[in-house]
Amino acid sequence: MSELEQRLQALERAHQILVAEDPSDFGRLEQAVRGRGLAMEAVLGLFPASWPSAGQLARLKRIHLSGILTTERIRLARQALCAELSALTQQSHVLSGYHSSSSI
Repeated sequence: MSELEQRLQALERAHQILVAEDPSDFGRLEQAVRGRGLAMEAVLGLFPASWPSAGQLARLKRIHLSGILTTERIRLARQALCAELSALTQQSHVLSGYHSSSSI
């Protein structure tokens, strides 16, 4: 098995780990993203010296397209978290105002 094939398989495993993560668990997600990034760098570092097959290029394209969908899942999770934090902040201001006016 060629070095490119080994690194491509490692990239596929790292990508599957990323896809399987809960997009709202930012700590674990960060680790998975870093692992995928390192695996991607290892694959791309071999491209100038090796001639990837059509199948390898197709696998890399699939990983790339799936990565776009994963990025969108992460963006939506962050957007939901921001909305939830905003709502909680607003509620705390209302409760704080209620508490202040009731203690007068």
